[in-house]
Amino acid sequence: MELTLHRIGALKIPWYIVVPTSLVTIYGTWVTGTRHYDFLTPENRPLPPEDFGADLVSGIPKANPVLLPPPAPAMTDLAEPQKAKQITTAELGPLTHSPGLSEYQHFAKKEGAARTLDLSSKLQTLGQSQRAMLALERVIDSTIANLDETAQAAAGITALAQGLPKWNIDPSAEITLTLHLTTASKAPESLKKAVLSVATQIREASGDQLNVIPKITSGDREEPSNAVTLQITAGGNGPVLTLNSLYREGSTATDELAKIVFRMVRLQLTDLGYPMPAGASPRDLSEGMTRLMWRDYAHTLLPPQKKAPQESLRFKKGERPQELY
Repeated sequence: MELTLHRIGALKIPWYIVVPTSLVTIYGTWVTGTRHYDFLTPENRPLPPEDFGADLVSGIPKANPVLLPPPAPAMTDLAEPQKAKQITTAELGPLTHSPGLSEYQHFAKKEGAARTLDLSSKLQTLGQSQRAMLALERVIDSTIANLDETAQAAAGITALAQGLPKWNIDPSAEITLTLHLTTASKAPESLKKAVLSVATQIREASGDQLNVIPKITSGDREEPSNAVTLQITAGGNGPVLTLNSLYREGSTATDELAKIVFRMVRLQLTDLGYPMPAGASPRDLSEGMTRLMWRDYAHTLLPPQKKAPQESLRFKKGERPQELY
């Protein structure tokens, strides 16, 4: 009996029976019990985006994603900038008629310097040089232009004036002005040249509307004196300006006199609505004054004209007056 039990205890089960039996037992337990359970996903928490570890290949530690701003809208999506208004036929004026000296003044005051420059360019393309020059003059005397616009207008006026006749071709229609300087002692030659040069500049800038006569009166004072009295008249009394000296270091008497006359004239024109500029240079006597401004300035110096008495009309008894045409 002892021998029989010993032999049974020593009996071994082959591996090809044990292994399949174990696998069948494990598979059966998973199928019947735990196949539908998820032991990896935290309960009620969203999963992060799937990561295949591509960034680990180069050894760069994974960083938080960078949120880029949305791309800028294309130019076609943006509102188109406002285009400059084209010059209309009506704004060009009656091209078949001769323009007046104040042509385009209303346009310039309403539209400003930039459009008035465009108007001048359009007129030049049409061969209307005289009207184009008038439009450029309106930039100077009828708009609040910046330095670039003023310089562009002045350069255009200089270029156009070379090919155009003087505005006034009738000598009898000239207005005579006297540019009168008075010195306490004998006037130097430099002052005489300065007065003649300034008088010539005014005549040319006015388009021969003004006939400027230079005049110097020297005093009896023996010792030299730089004091000068300046006066511009037109058949009457004009404002008098007394100067301690016309001579400054680094400048000529002509330049100083040109600046003083310019300031004097522009100050007089403020009563007519022309703006007073902040500064003055010798070139302003020609470039900072237009033909219209010179004409208006000269009219402020003219003595008031007396109206001729009107002859009263007498009618006979019973006679009815007829309409006069």
